[in-house]
Amino acid sequence: MRRAFTLIELCFVLALLAAFTAMAVPVYDGLLKRTWAAEATSVLTAIAHAELRHHRDHGSFLACPAAGPIPSPVQGFPGAADCWRTLGVDLSGAARFRYGVELHAAGFTATAEADLDRDGQASRYALDGTTMAIVAQDPLE
Repeated sequence: MRRAFTLIELCFVLALLAAFTAMAVPVYDGLLKRTWAAEATSVLTAIAHAELRHHRDHGSFLACPAAGPIPSPVQGFPGAADCWRTLGVDLSGAARFRYGVELHAAGFTATAEADLDRDGQASRYALDGTTMAIVAQDPLE
């Protein structure tokens, strides 16, 4: 009567585990990046609504320049800056993107930029305040 696994059986099980892991890691990585991109679109939408409220109440949009370098690690949202406090936009916790609002003749453009995979190439999301459309450049980069 046999009571133990052979070395061949153990190697086979380890090979199966390695194959499943090799298939799961890229899927997980893509899922993680899409989750981070969802942060950008939801925060940009919140910024746009705050800008529209400010325009309704004060008759003008408020510029909020993006400060600092494009982040690759997680950093805190600059909610203490005067423009973000005036707009009432603040994230509880950390942010993966650098956010900013630029004014132009037709209204405003809200932007979110980050280096999600830390390769030196940034993802950029821009929300046009006149159409409320979000355009992504290198969205999962």
